[in-house]
Amino acid sequence: VQKRASAGRASSRRAAAGENARKFCRSETDIPMEGTTVDIAFTQPALPGIAAPSGRGRRRAVTISLTLNDEALAGALGALGDVARSLDPKATLVAADPARELPWTELSFLAIDVETTGFIAGNDRVIEIAWVRFERGREVERFSSLLRVEVDVPLAVRRLTGIIPSMLVGKPAFIDVAHGLLEALAGVDFAVAYNARFDRGFLAAELGRADRLLPDLPWVDPLAFVRNLESGAAKNRMPKGLVDVAGRFGVALPAAHRAESDARATGELLLQLAPRIGARTLTELVDKQERWTRLQPPTVESQHRIDDVTEGAEPPGLGARLLALFR
Repeated sequence: VQKRASAGRASSRRAAAGENARKFCRSETDIPMEGTTVDIAFTQPALPGIAAPSGRGRRRAVTISLTLNDEALAGALGALGDVARSLDPKATLVAADPARELPWTELSFLAIDVETTGFIAGNDRVIEIAWVRFERGREVERFSSLLRVEVDVPLAVRRLTGIIPSMLVGKPAFIDVAHGLLEALAGVDFAVAYNARFDRGFLAAELGRADRLLPDLPWVDPLAFVRNLESGAAKNRMPKGLVDVAGRFGVALPAAHRAESDARATGELLLQLAPRIGARTLTELVDKQERWTRLQPPTVESQHRIDDVTEGAEPPGLGARLLALFR
């Protein structure tokens, strides 16, 4: 009898849960399955007497995560939905990414690096690209290619990378590798690049020339963590270029300023930093990156790019130093 009564109550809760879900969701197909985690996302007006993060009078984004079961779905989803909708008529409920709760080191990511003819994404071009896929902390796949371009390779770039124009003859254009890049990005949980805004900017520009868009996924930049972990008066003066940082953290970088070597080193550096970063999930990792970035001086990384100029008998000219400065 008790079992039948319990089953009856569970059935009632499921019916109530379904009704609450239908009230909140836009259609039957939006209703999440029991046992999944959902995010209720809405914007909340700044409360009286409390300054909003983005300025007084602004609205701030709020996300409530809820792991659904009979009790929570019946008792909380409808109520939270009503509150969210009262604050923001455009409030949404979406199923959360199951990978969000896993340790980020157990996820897959794509470490990417590009070599370019300069440092302005809208004008300069990518002459070499590489990506290395990592799964559960191990390299499982890699790709690299030189790319032909219709512009000259400046002397400063030749000195920095060792890439000369004759090496690009007969190589594919960026548009020829764009599909492979997009497929690779679609198959991972996040992307990684050292000084990521540089690589990301060039990838977006090159994809734009091919009428493609860079996928919207999290980007993680080891430089953001290096700059925070190596804080203090003495450590702030340490070069932050990939060559120097890789050496300090014991990461092999056999061919600096070549895309494949840099991409692999970037992925391995991030994994090497994992215990010191202190973030468990991808959400925590991205949040910490954003917080730490806000605390950092905006020019530190560019000041240290000079230290990455390739060693050679001839000192680098002004062009090479400027390129290294902004790269």
